Amino acid sequence: MIDMAKRSTAALLPAAFAAGLAVAVPAHAGSIELSYIVEVAGTTLMKAAYRADLNGGSFESSLFGKTEGVSNMFSGYKMNLTANGRIAGDTFLPEAFEN
Repeated sequence: MIDMAKRSTAALLPAAFAAGLAVAVPAHAGSIELSYIVEVAGTTLMKAAYRADLNGGSFESSLFGKTEGVSNMFSGYKMNLTANGRIAGDTFLPEAFEN
């Protein structure tokens, strides 16, 4: 049960990361910040934040997520992902990843 909770949280964050990049594609300049809070019955279980900076032909993005509150008793999970690279048309060409 604990492993399944950890896998569910782990699956959500990269999806949010990809969704943030998909939203950012048309802009090609500027930045976007998204915050997610997962609550069940008024109790916070997880928080996540995404940021992407687009500057002409390059991008930098980061995603941070962690479990909160009672979910820490079952799955103390924390993740910080970053990526940067070039933009060619509507395509992101990553050059570096960090986890």
